[in-house]
Amino acid sequence: PFSVYLGWITVATIANVTTLLDHLDWSGWGIGPESWTVIMLTVAVVLAAASAKMRADVLYLLVRVWAFAGIAVKFPAVPAVAQPAWAATGAVALLALWSLWRNHTRRKPLLPA
Repeated sequence: PFSVYLGWITVATIANVTTLLDHLDWSGWGIGPESWTVIMLTVAVVLAAASAKMRADVLYLLVRVWAFAGIAVKFPAVPAVAQPAWAATGAVALLALWSLWRNHTRRKPLLPA
């Protein structure tokens, strides 16, 4: 449960910061909203990769897969957002599979051979 909760806190933090910046009419330093979405997705994937390398926490990664797929489904008419969101979904899904494999191969036998 902690992994799922932490995953949603991470996703919610990114969403809440985005909402706050929008509320403050932040100009984005001249970078368009679609480009910022791609930047934030990239940062989120990099953080997911770091998490996969350090902790191999599959549930934490699956929360991100769900969130990225949700972004892609919500914005199908905006290819500049939907396509990177699907790419992020696939990348983190692969990280989750790799983490699952890592966890499986690291397990020590319950009884010595």
